[in-house]
Amino acid sequence: MNKKEYNKIFGIGLNRTGTTSLSVALNILGINTRHYCSITSKTKSTEINDIYALDGAVDSTFKHTYPLLDKTFPLSKFILTIRDKEQWGVSVSSFNIHEHIEYDTYIKQVTCYFEGKNNLLMLSICDGEGWEKLCPFLGINIPDIPFPNINKRKNNKHSI
Repeated sequence: MNKKEYNKIFGIGLNRTGTTSLSVALNILGINTRHYCSITSKTKSTEINDIYALDGAVDSTFKHTYPLLDKTFPLSKFILTIRDKEQWGVSVSSFNIHEHIEYDTYIKQVTCYFEGKNNLLMLSICDGEGWEKLCPFLGINIPDIPFPNINKRKNNKHSI
């Protein structure tokens, strides 16, 4: 890892946008990251005390708290995982997830909040983006292993 120039790393993508793959990737890079997935985790969400002990956290509930995290942990980096809106809708429906947020509205809110700052990366893991975009953003060398692709269905390349 190169010189660390950030405080924490937060994955703020919605469910079914590659958040599990992001969490695994961050851990591969040596970034102590915990993934709180509202679908599979027994823990409802990340507690603030947990965050102090971690280098990174990925949590769909951050969709409500990313501005507070930005203020509480200055110099942190944020990664917004995205995917094709229609494929996202299909994936969310297939898992009986009831997102109480409109996809386009959320993306717009996040990008407007971080406009003019250099601490947001939009990453489309479902479309094949990975190390080549993530590592330069974090100032970390690209590892010599494939980017993790967790929860990918065999018959649908967009099902992360």
